[in-house]
Amino acid sequence: MLFAAIPFLAVLFLLLVKKRGTAETSLYGLGITLLIAVFVFGLSWKQSLVSLSHGLSPAFRVVYVVVMGLWFYQLLRRTGVFDKFPDLIDRLSENPLRRTLFVVAVMGPFFEAVSGFGAGIVLTGPLVLALGYRGMQAAVLALLTQNAVPWGAMAVGTVLGSEIANVPLQTVGVLCTIFSLPLLLFWIFTAALTAVGWRLALRQLPDVFLTAGLLGGSLYVSNRYLQVPTAGVTAGLITGFLLAIVWRRKQQKSDSGKQPLRDTWQTLLPYLVFLLFLLSDQLLHRIPEAAKWLSGSILDSPGTVMLITCLILLRLYKISIGEVSNSVRDTWRQSRPTVISTICFVALGMVMKDAGMIGSIAGWLANYGFPIPRCISGCDCGICRQRSEIDEENRSVCADRDRNCSRNFCGFPYLK
Repeated sequence: MLFAAIPFLAVLFLLLVKKRGTAETSLYGLGITLLIAVFVFGLSWKQSLVSLSHGLSPAFRVVYVVVMGLWFYQLLRRTGVFDKFPDLIDRLSENPLRRTLFVVAVMGPFFEAVSGFGAGIVLTGPLVLALGYRGMQAAVLALLTQNAVPWGAMAVGTVLGSEIANVPLQTVGVLCTIFSLPLLLFWIFTAALTAVGWRLALRQLPDVFLTAGLLGGSLYVSNRYLQVPTAGVTAGLITGFLLAIVWRRKQQKSDSGKQPLRDTWQTLLPYLVFLLFLLSDQLLHRIPEAAKWLSGSILDSPGTVMLITCLILLRLYKISIGEVSNSVRDTWRQSRPTVISTICFVALGMVMKDAGMIGSIAGWLANYGFPIPRCISGCDCGICRQRSEIDEENRSVCADRDRNCSRNFCGFPYLK
């Protein structure tokens, strides 16, 4: 088990102690994993190359989504829609805490779900400053937008985890929602404390519970009944729409000098276009013939929805060729380390899986009484059952664990 954990320890050492970049760290981590897989776990060089090739397909899907999401972000910067958000938020409610929660718990996770890799902080930072916060208070509120991590960048990490562990994606998505519910409440309450202090935060606890409940509930519905990759985007839109209905103040004469309705639609237009194509993609997957045709193709990717949206934005906002070129250049500059690290880490995971290193770590956790990692890793469910097919000696042990799976989260009826 110690040798199996060396790649993780090496990656942590390089990131935290040596302060190396993610791209460089991923290359070192992949090299160390290959050496351990071949010389310790007996994986041949040919099998290692096969494992690396198996990692290219999921890595490409992840890179495709990340690059398209970052290009979408770069184009939005050039349209000027971000400059109109402060007035839009001001029209939502006169209550300062409600406006803050809307930015931190709705807009931040939505931006992060669309683009990923900290875009939620970059996009909501100016909005937090526009609300009147400064210094450390503004920095903490911007960081608290990272509260829906499993669905960042179209849930690429969750999708990869599902593929590597061979656990159904919907199961992973629903489990992530369950474990995230108390965390969502904690982060949103922390945002309220940071924004207005203990006294006002406790006085407005209903708003905190309402925001956390709507976000958690919409995440569950999106993961359970729609698609996991787009769950964060869908949940952000649903939560924002419902909170706007509940909190929307009545129109007053003082609104006349603020953002007109036309500007509001112009601000929301890029997201409405994205939502339109996202819903169209969801509807196509409901048609068996279309779903079969899309399955496995590049069209069956959130990145394609993002690409179509970007092309529509070029037309709607009449972005110049020079700006398009600059946006592509900035996108590649921003995504290059992510592309390298994503490919290497995915390949690392595939090699560890095929060499039995992940199974060794999961077995150690199971033997030393860690029920949640054991359940999530699949030792009590699919992976253990698959391993029993090739390991005759452990067949009875794995069968007993599978029968006891109902005691774990994996046995919940809504995951069947």
